Amino acid sequence: MTSLFVAALIWAAAAAGQPCDAVCAEPTADQMLETHRYVMIGRVTAARWRDQMNGTFTVAAIRVWKGDKKRIVLQTTQGGTSTCGYSMQQNAVYVVYADGDPQEIAVCQFAPIPAYYATSIIKALDRSKGLAPLSLSSADLKPPR
Repeated sequence: MTSLFVAALIWAAAAAGQPCDAVCAEPTADQMLETHRYVMIGRVTAARWRDQMNGTFTVAAIRVWKGDKKRIVLQTTQGGTSTCGYSMQQNAVYVVYADGDPQEIAVCQFAPIPAYYATSIIKALDRSKGLAPLSLSSADLKPPR
């Protein structure tokens, strides 16, 4: 039974577009709020690549659930694997959780979660803070092609 559960997790990760060697367990809304200084959803307003795999990304807040940041800077230093298969893209929307600014993203640590993949987390964060459900455009909820 355990091996069936692990196989299901690996299949789910692959289906979600995560080519990582490790299958990252994404934090729940409660875990984000309890253990991190900043929790927000925002749009990438600046993307600066240092090379093909590493870059710096500025995320402007759409909604802040915890912390006082209107924007936060994320830095990838371990290439594409640091975002667990999600390539940060200009104008894309992500759920971001961080302890610093800038926040270094490592494998399975502080990886931003694309809005199209995080709808249940967004709803849970809104409920936990007593906020009206966040309305995002259909374009913000479409996976990149």
